[in-house]
Amino acid sequence: MGATGFVTLDFGTGANETSASFADTGVGAASKVDAFFMSDTTADHTANDHRYAGLFIALSCEAQDGVGGVVYAHSTENMTGTFKARWVWVD
Repeated sequence: MGATGFVTLDFGTGANETSASFADTGVGAASKVDAFFMSDTTADHTANDHRYAGLFIALSCEAQDGVGGVVYAHSTENMTGTFKARWVWVD
């Protein structure tokens, strides 16, 4: 089993770390969760910004048994605004 979706990562007016949770009760303790950027858009960033966001923002994930998961974002640069990140999980 598995599923996909997206989260909105909000760096606000300037930060180098943020996180966002997603709900999916099918996620188990042994599930593998991954996140990535695609050519999405938000009110703050264009599709082109999203294409290259992975050069500046590292993503990692945490599975939460029976709840869903968390996508963590970290950048060595001070980022602003919101970015959309896609997530996927499998058992």
